[in-house]
Amino acid sequence: RMEKGQVIFTGTNLGIGDIFVGLDGALKVSGPSLLLERASIKVFESEFLASGTLAANTLDLTLKGSNLDLGKITACFPQTQQTVVRGKATMEVRANGSVAEPVLNGMVSMGKGSLEFPAHDNAGYSIDSLESFFRYEAQELEITKLEIAQRDARFQARGVIDNKGNMKLDVVTQAFD
Repeated sequence: RMEKGQVIFTGTNLGIGDIFVGLDGALKVSGPSLLLERASIKVFESEFLASGTLAANTLDLTLKGSNLDLGKITACFPQTQQTVVRGKATMEVRANGSVAEPVLNGMVSMGKGSLEFPAHDNAGYSIDSLESFFRYEAQELEITKLEIAQRDARFQARGVIDNKGNMKLDVVTQAFD
């Protein structure tokens, strides 16, 4: 059992420098791998329930979090730093591949909150819900589905955001003012 442990991922292709991960919970050693069963991982100022394997060169982890502050998570990545998301969310992420080049596949859902764009005259919008499915690989955020609802209005998008924040999105709006 590990309490208040720390794992540091260095040299990953996520483009955000070293990643410090707090680790609490029961761990099993299986050959060169650590097996996590309902362990707690603290990363990006958020706490997730984790399961899966972690080895020196590979990982296969599932992270589940609820009541997460999306603003703290999105502030860590260059692709989403220009967008401030306020609200509590549920997130599930599967991280696999090599430690140096992890691939993250996930989904996020959030109820009432807001989206703010400080770089664009501090534009801000209240939202009733947000749901997104994404893939993060080689410093590129691919949004496979993003749906935002604001009263009767719907905003749907899919596309990519690179490590400089440049976006190429296909957007469909409905009842949008």
